[in-house]
Amino acid sequence: MTYIQYGIDDKNDNNNEFQKGFLESGRLSFASFKGFSFTEKANDDIRFQIKAEKVFVRNEKLGFFRVALQKVLEMENVQVEFNENNSEVLSVRSDQAILYTVSKNVLFEGNVMFSSNDGSALKTDKILWNTKKERFETDEEFTYMNVGGSISNGKGFESDNRLRMIKFGHENEKMSKRGNF
Repeated sequence: MTYIQYGIDDKNDNNNEFQKGFLESGRLSFASFKGFSFTEKANDDIRFQIKAEKVFVRNEKLGFFRVALQKVLEMENVQVEFNENNSEVLSVRSDQAILYTVSKNVLFEGNVMFSSNDGSALKTDKILWNTKKERFETDEEFTYMNVGGSISNGKGFESDNRLRMIKFGHENEKMSKRGNF
């Protein structure tokens, strides 16, 4: 059985804010708070954990007639840790991310950096995490460094949640030696 746990970090009450229905940074928010964490577990194993410095929750209209609503979480300074057998296998960091509550997809934007426990890494500016397919997808430019240190640059990238099964869109340049990442 899979369940989801989320909450507000309450270690330091001075750093926590929870406000309803206000305009901040040009966004009409349903709620806003600091110190957000979201954990998905399967049995006793943590599958992944999302942490964000600040979150804005808002409603977004869906569908052709824009009648249905979904909650959207706009997160700042985001880190996601993917686990296998309660050990971290992949870490993703970005300046911003948007979690769409209906599809459960997450769009990472701004200085997106992946680092895997095997030493591989990926940099891009925008990537979608399709949670149902357990895949990352982007049509943006990327830089990828494999376990051996070879660097590939290109446009368009697809991978599983562990950065193991990778499909490149258009590879521009491949270096056979370790370079600056």
